[in-house]
Amino acid sequence: MRNDLLQFCKEPAFVAGVAVAVALIGLAGATARAGTTFQVLDNTAYSDVTIGDSAIKTNFIPARYCQPLTWNSTTGKVQLPSQSDWDNLVNTYDPTPANSTGFLVLDCEKLYLIDSSATIANRFAILKQLQEWTQAIRPNRVLGWYGLVNTFNISTQDPADAYQDIAALMDLHPGYTAYFPSAYITSSDTSPYTGAAWTTQLNTDIATAAAIDTRSSSGSHPVYPYIWPQNYDNVTTLVPAAQWQVMLNTILSTSATGLVIWGGQNPAVEYNASNGGYGPWVGITQTFLSTL
Repeated sequence: MRNDLLQFCKEPAFVAGVAVAVALIGLAGATARAGTTFQVLDNTAYSDVTIGDSAIKTNFIPARYCQPLTWNSTTGKVQLPSQSDWDNLVNTYDPTPANSTGFLVLDCEKLYLIDSSATIANRFAILKQLQEWTQAIRPNRVLGWYGLVNTFNISTQDPADAYQDIAALMDLHPGYTAYFPSAYITSSDTSPYTGAAWTTQLNTDIATAAAIDTRSSSGSHPVYPYIWPQNYDNVTTLVPAAQWQVMLNTILSTSATGLVIWGGQNPAVEYNASNGGYGPWVGITQTFLSTL
């Protein structure tokens, strides 16, 4: 998939479209900051961390619980769960009052819009139904799909269909949808999310959201990149303090509406045995919040 993606990224239409979107990010970021308060969403559950201040607690449907409902491991195909099973999942992981405002992020990674047009169409139909069911029982939540807009999670065979379908999801409930790309950083591998390349990939993913918005009937939508204070490729280590500060400042400088901090949600990637996560990043984040 990565080789296909690299080839797609060299296509003139893609390069031109993303180049224009990236060029506009700085200007759009300045405009957004002038009229909108940058928001930090708190999607952490560490045993020893309270971000506090103005961070907004956010609910999340984890991939490890979405997957058994939407993926048939026997056939190797995606599937639509029953509405009652889906509603039960939402009610379990979004226990706040149904009509209250807030954010709810859905993580169903087996439904990413990759591969052929037929695969995209099938997965889009499931995403659309799940989103409609969720909106029916959480009408005032801002909803979005984790990682759906990341360049690596979009079809290289038929990106136009994928873009159009993501735009259609954003248009389901105008004013209550947002993009939640992953922007976790790695410490020592060949991922484009390592070191200085992290900023390039972040801007590419934000530009992808902007390109999708050109196909939306409801205009532009908020973007909240997900970051994680643990290194994605070495979860028992924390992102160095200086790098974490750079990540916060870099996202603030883009057109992103805010960011989401994730961590402590999955026992499989714990920082330590007590599900702790405290480190220099906490104080840096709190200082960052105080300046917004």
